[in-house]
Amino acid sequence: LYQRGQANVLSELVRGFDAWLQDRDDRFRAPRRLIDLVELATADYREAQRADPQLFAEPGSAEPGGADLDRMGRGRGLLDYVASLSDARAILTASTLSSGAERIWDAGGGL
Repeated sequence: LYQRGQANVLSELVRGFDAWLQDRDDRFRAPRRLIDLVELATADYREAQRADPQLFAEPGSAEPGGADLDRMGRGRGLLDYVASLSDARAILTASTLSSGAERIWDAGGGL
């Protein structure tokens, strides 16, 4: 039961932050640390692709490239950010992102 609850919290966090980062009008309001981690991961993927393009070839293809580095960087940054949250912060944040927080104005202070 505990592990299932943890899985639900993690899923809510990743879905909520991913939607936030993809929102054209509101993505700049995402937590600065999350934005930084996404930008860092994306830059790292781009550097790795420049160094060895074959690492990012489509499966079954001999041609380099093809990988969606922005999507990969967003995913890596999201996971790094979520992994850095304490259990209590993760639960509160998942609740807030899914609009379940009673005190939504106080919830963003620890992000």
